Amino acid sequence: MIKHKELLGRRLSSGLLSLTLVTAALVTSAGAAPAQPQTGTQGAPASTVGCAQLRAALKTMKPGKAACMDKAAAVPETAAVKRWQRSLDAAPSAVPCRLGQVALDRTSSCNEEFRIYSVVQVPGGQVLGTGTIGVAATTVLDADSRTWRHNVRLGLLDATGVVAIGTTADVSLDCTTGTTGGNPPCSATGGGTRSLPYPTTNVDYPFSVTSPNVTYPSWDQYTHSPTPILKLFNPAATEQAPPGRLGQAGLVRCDSTPYVSTRAGGCVYPAYTPTYRISVHDPLVDQVAWHILWAQQNLKTAWGVEGAGPPLHRTMVRSVINANRRTACPRSRHRPAGKSCDEYPFASSYEGASRNPDFSWHMVPRDQNSREGGSDYRLKFYRDNRILDHDAFWVHIVT
Repeated sequence: MIKHKELLGRRLSSGLLSLTLVTAALVTSAGAAPAQPQTGTQGAPASTVGCAQLRAALKTMKPGKAACMDKAAAVPETAAVKRWQRSLDAAPSAVPCRLGQVALDRTSSCNEEFRIYSVVQVPGGQVLGTGTIGVAATTVLDADSRTWRHNVRLGLLDATGVVAIGTTADVSLDCTTGTTGGNPPCSATGGGTRSLPYPTTNVDYPFSVTSPNVTYPSWDQYTHSPTPILKLFNPAATEQAPPGRLGQAGLVRCDSTPYVSTRAGGCVYPAYTPTYRISVHDPLVDQVAWHILWAQQNLKTAWGVEGAGPPLHRTMVRSVINANRRTACPRSRHRPAGKSCDEYPFASSYEGASRNPDFSWHMVPRDQNSREGGSDYRLKFYRDNRILDHDAFWVHIVT
């Protein structure tokens, strides 16, 4: 029902990613004690360094071997990268990963990116080994639960020298990002430290993420944008690379709004606008579908038609719904036997007749009218996608 939509463009063109400074990597010949970086739910220190900054500081560092990590400036065009991307078909996500891009729908996402990991000689700067780290962070939300699955899949690609031997990765999840005001953070379990084999074998870091419980009948909405933190280690490096914050797919919204689903609530990506579909070939609702199609093609505005008009926005306010129905389908309109009055835009939208003179009404079979707005069709769509008050949605008629 939900179609895939790419919301964010090629994020890999943004250049080098700033990485958390591991003070040890810039220890001067005076031998200052290294500071310990913070990761996980505590977040990372503010000062940052990448491989370019590391090279600029080589002459001030103690002799040894230092590792660094940058975000790839472009998608690496190698056979290993292409094979790895094809392997993502098995990743635990409903949305297909897109090479070097972020994709999401209402309840799932995949954020694919690449990191360049290097070990260099200090102070000479000779490259002792390098490798591309493929990263696919996939999320599968649950519209009927405030707990969801997040997985980070890593692959060590095109490794050379010391990087091909013994490289390990630690992945944690920073749950403090994406919160606003008094919004409490989410909590996460999972992740950990695993070796990255070469030649490449995909390594998964699964997490279980939970939005704080909301006591019924309080239905607060919380937003979250958990950020994976990647730390790479190599036994040849005397100074390890600082941790890097991986990309995010977008804000997750969790709520326990009544009449949407269970009291436990659920979570979605509100930035994605889902599409409600019914067919003129469905004998259970075909007359309603034909009316909507006629309205979309003949009203002044193509209400709800993606690419041609504005989306509809759900209203859960009973007084607005009733006013829409009274305006579009007053009791004075004659109802033939077995028929009822159908209106478009829907009475359950803020674009309904009481607020919008550009509407249509038509007499359709009563059972079809009730069925289309009920738990097997539109109400099911609202619940499956957690369409809350003022949430946008499209309407597509299959012909």
